[in-house]
Amino acid sequence: MQTPIKFAVFDCDGTLVDSQHAIGAGMEYAWAEEGLAAPSRAELRRQVGLHLEEAIARLHPEGDAEQRQRMAENFRNAFHDPSIELMDDEPLFPA
Repeated sequence: MQTPIKFAVFDCDGTLVDSQHAIGAGMEYAWAEEGLAAPSRAELRRQVGLHLEEAIARLHPEGDAEQRQRMAENFRNAFHDPSIELMDDEPLFPA
């Protein structure tokens, strides 16, 4: 007799769901909060998968550590603050 599944974990971000728009919008918000023009979406996509702070350091090497830390916090806030409307519908990848 098989044991019923009690718990399942799905890696949605980038596996089941195409999250490129949300990541790009979050990065654009982080740059705007610092009064900077954001890198292009193509430049941003090349950094997806890196730790957030490393991605920001590569994309904004002229910034100091304090500014890059603020940018990382702004990116995170973009996903957690309901008053910041960045998200369009995140589509599922085709089956």
